Amino acid sequence: MNIVKSKHASHRCKNRSVPDGILELLEDFGIRKRRAGADVLYFDNKSKKRIKRHYGSSLLGRDNWQNLYAVIADDGGLITVGFRTRRIKAN
Repeated sequence: MNIVKSKHASHRCKNRSVPDGILELLEDFGIRKRRAGADVLYFDNKSKKRIKRHYGSSLLGRDNWQNLYAVIADDGGLITVGFRTRRIKAN
Protein backbone atom coordinates (compact mmCIF):
# COMPACT_ATOMS: atom_id res chain seq x y z
CA MET A 1 0.00 0.00 0.00
CA ASN A 2 1.28 3.45 -0.93
CA ILE A 3 -0.26 5.33 2.00
CA VAL A 4 1.91 5.88 5.07
CA LYS A 5 -0.14 5.88 8.28
CA SER A 6 0.34 8.42 11.02
CA LYS A 7 0.34 7.22 14.61
CA HIS A 8 -3.22 8.51 14.99
CA ALA A 9 -4.34 6.71 11.82
CA SER A 10 -2.78 3.45 13.01
CA HIS A 11 -4.73 3.72 16.26
CA ARG A 12 -7.97 4.54 14.41
CA CYS A 13 -7.51 1.58 12.03
CA LYS A 14 -6.90 -0.71 14.98
CA ASN A 15 -9.81 0.67 17.06
CA ARG A 16 -12.22 0.47 14.12
CA SER A 17 -10.88 -2.88 12.87
CA VAL A 18 -10.07 -1.56 9.40
CA PRO A 19 -7.80 -3.97 7.49
CA ASP A 20 -5.21 -2.73 5.00
CA GLY A 21 -7.04 -4.57 2.20
CA ILE A 22 -10.08 -2.33 2.55
CA LEU A 23 -7.85 0.75 2.57
CA GLU A 24 -6.28 -0.48 -0.68
CA LEU A 25 -9.75 -0.88 -2.21
CA LEU A 26 -10.55 2.64 -1.05
CA GLU A 27 -7.39 3.94 -2.67
CA ASP A 28 -7.99 2.03 -5.93
CA PHE A 29 -11.76 2.45 -6.34
CA GLY A 30 -12.82 5.30 -4.05
CA ILE A 31 -13.70 8.89 -4.85
CA ARG A 32 -11.30 11.64 -3.76
CA LYS A 33 -12.71 15.01 -2.66
CA ARG A 34 -10.82 18.01 -1.33
CA ARG A 35 -12.09 19.09 2.10
CA ALA A 36 -10.58 21.53 4.62
CA GLY A 37 -6.98 21.27 3.38
CA ALA A 38 -6.90 17.47 2.91
CA ASP A 39 -8.34 14.83 0.59
CA VAL A 40 -11.20 12.59 1.71
CA LEU A 41 -11.49 9.15 0.12
CA TYR A 42 -14.82 7.31 0.23
CA PHE A 43 -16.94 4.88 -1.75
CA ASP A 44 -19.76 6.30 -3.84
CA ASN A 45 -22.38 4.26 -5.70
CA LYS A 46 -20.31 4.03 -8.90
CA SER A 47 -17.23 2.80 -7.06
CA LYS A 48 -19.31 0.23 -5.18
CA LYS A 49 -20.63 -1.09 -8.50
CA ARG A 50 -17.08 -1.33 -9.91
CA ILE A 51 -15.95 -3.29 -6.86
CA LYS A 52 -19.00 -5.55 -7.16
CA ARG A 53 -18.10 -6.29 -10.80
CA HIS A 54 -14.47 -7.09 -9.95
CA TYR A 55 -14.82 -8.95 -6.65
CA GLY A 56 -18.46 -9.93 -6.17
CA SER A 57 -21.27 -8.57 -4.07
CA SER A 58 -20.18 -9.89 -0.69
CA LEU A 59 -16.93 -7.92 -0.33
CA LEU A 60 -18.31 -4.56 0.83
CA GLY A 61 -21.57 -5.88 2.23
CA ARG A 62 -19.87 -7.17 5.37
CA ASP A 63 -19.06 -5.05 8.41
CA ASN A 64 -20.26 -1.73 6.94
CA TRP A 65 -17.08 -1.16 4.87
CA GLN A 66 -19.10 0.70 2.26
CA ASN A 67 -19.36 3.68 4.65
CA LEU A 68 -15.63 3.90 5.33
CA TYR A 69 -13.75 7.13 4.66
CA ALA A 70 -10.09 8.08 4.93
CA VAL A 71 -8.47 11.50 5.23
CA ILE A 72 -5.22 11.86 3.27
CA ALA A 73 -2.70 14.69 3.83
CA ASP A 74 -1.03 16.57 0.98
CA ASP A 75 2.15 14.53 1.46
CA GLY A 76 0.17 11.31 0.90
CA GLY A 77 0.05 10.22 4.53
CA LEU A 78 -3.08 8.78 6.09
CA ILE A 79 -4.41 11.10 8.81
CA THR A 80 -7.46 9.19 10.03
CA VAL A 81 -10.20 6.75 9.05
CA GLY A 82 -13.82 6.50 10.12
CA PHE A 83 -17.32 5.52 9.10
CA ARG A 84 -19.66 8.00 7.47
CA THR A 85 -23.00 8.66 9.14
CA ARG A 86 -23.99 11.36 6.65
CA ARG A 87 -23.33 11.78 2.96
CA ILE A 88 -20.37 13.82 1.73
CA LYS A 89 -21.75 16.77 -0.20
CA ALA A 90 -20.43 17.76 -3.62
CA ASN A 91 -18.35 20.94 -3.91
